[in-house]
Amino acid sequence: MKQIIKIFINDIKRICKRPVAAAILLGLLVIPGIYAWLNIDSNWDPYANTGKLPIAIINKDKGDVILGDEINMGNEVIKSLKDNKDMRWIFTDEKSAKIELEKSNYYGEIVIPENFIAKLITIFNTKKIERPQFDFYVNHKKNPIAPIIVNKAVGAIQNAINQNIINAIIYKTLHTADDLGLITKAARTTE
Repeated sequence: MKQIIKIFINDIKRICKRPVAAAILLGLLVIPGIYAWLNIDSNWDPYANTGKLPIAIINKDKGDVILGDEINMGNEVIKSLKDNKDMRWIFTDEKSAKIELEKSNYYGEIVIPENFIAKLITIFNTKKIERPQFDFYVNHKKNPIAPIIVNKAVGAIQNAINQNIINAIIYKTLHTADDLGLITKAARTTE
């Protein structure tokens, strides 16, 4: 073991006598670490920093009546997206969005169709759930990750819709129960 330490110390002395060798050795030690650090940092979580990526939103929803209230789910989605900072939502018309998408100014375009709310309320009319679909277009020229980014945007919109539907149904149910006097009767029976 003493012999190994002696050889190591002699190698260090020889390297220190030659500044070029010391610089090369130092570079070989430091450059891979810097490269790995920068590469890992740049790829750590690319989807957490999508707040500046432009996604066009087109609302064609006409609205409908649900449990006696007129609701336009497209407008509700637009309201909730204005507070959402996951993407840079651009609310525009279909013609402008197509032009900007072709110019590669947008990563994608999401269209809320005309029959969107009509499909949502089928559960109230036919007791059968028909899930409405968005039309979305991806700018594949922008970069290879664009489809993933647009899918994340669609997911954010679906979450907003699900939350709005749940809130509307709960509100309407509680309002109807209060009108029928069920809430006050239930409160009296628990006392």
